[in-house]
Amino acid sequence: MVHIGNRSISPSRAAIRWTRGLACCALLCLAAGCPVEPLDRLTLPGPYTAVLELVHVDDGWRYPLDLSVIYPDADPPEGGWPVILFSTGWNQARASYDGMASQLAEHGFVVVIRYFPSLGIWDLGFDLFDLHLEQCDAVLAWCAEQNALPGSLLYGRCDMTRVGATGHSMGGHVSIVLAKRDPRVQAVVSLDALVDRPGLYAVGDLSELRAPTLYIGAEEGGLCSTFTLSMDDPVWLYDYTPAPRQEILITGADHLDFIQHRTGEPLIDTQLCSVGSADGYLVRDIASRYMIGWFTYFLKQRPEYRTYFDGACSQEDEQSGAVAIRRALNETDLIGEP
Repeated sequence: MVHIGNRSISPSRAAIRWTRGLACCALLCLAAGCPVEPLDRLTLPGPYTAVLELVHVDDGWRYPLDLSVIYPDADPPEGGWPVILFSTGWNQARASYDGMASQLAEHGFVVVIRYFPSLGIWDLGFDLFDLHLEQCDAVLAWCAEQNALPGSLLYGRCDMTRVGATGHSMGGHVSIVLAKRDPRVQAVVSLDALVDRPGLYAVGDLSELRAPTLYIGAEEGGLCSTFTLSMDDPVWLYDYTPAPRQEILITGADHLDFIQHRTGEPLIDTQLCSVGSADGYLVRDIASRYMIGWFTYFLKQRPEYRTYFDGACSQEDEQSGAVAIRRALNETDLIGEP
């Protein structure tokens, strides 16, 4: 269930309320000029209602922080919930990923979606990438401060010893480098940031990466998925990542399927980013299931969730042809049985 302001939607009641809710959303969105599309529904619903808060923080950092904070609407457990830092793709707003982030919160995570001012348009290259990492540090510091501040939005909700990082496209690369730098990051999920050429892009030496890393990619991503100067000899990040690591390639998916509400230039979308044969909702649903399984397993030590990435559930996906999977899961770094 997702709660935004005074509106709540329960997956179990979606069929009953769909027509009325969609009509209301359509009227509101037409008035505001926003796209008419409901939040994604998940086939793996969580036990919590997810609450979305939009937060503006201006505390002297070089840029104000505009954040989407999504958390379970329930009393937190002792020590708080694990924190997931969600980094947007280039030229994408925070709302582009509300659905996937809310689904994580339904499973007992505090999720903070961040984007870089200008959406990454005004600056390119390593200088901008360094500022992305600096902003990640600032966001995690803000979460720790809010967790310790009585009466704050996140008071007692954040377990800063259990942090995960995820992101789409460039945000996926940022998440990988953040995990190399910050030992608090104990698990990574990279959404379609798959191809790199060592020495050219910012991920650098992946042998230094110690967090379990899951790559989820689009089979038909095209140039938007490469981040490389040539497709003649692509290099896959999975091949250079220490175990435990896994790669999920979603059949028929394209690079933009991971985005719920797209922003940016349509010409770029259509000319550079291939349009895949898969349904975008199904792509996000598959990605969400693997993401929830990975983070719950590694950050919450819940062995029963291994089935979603290395067990009966993932085997069913493989047999149906929905995904292709490569694994390098050191048993010494895992808990429980598949």
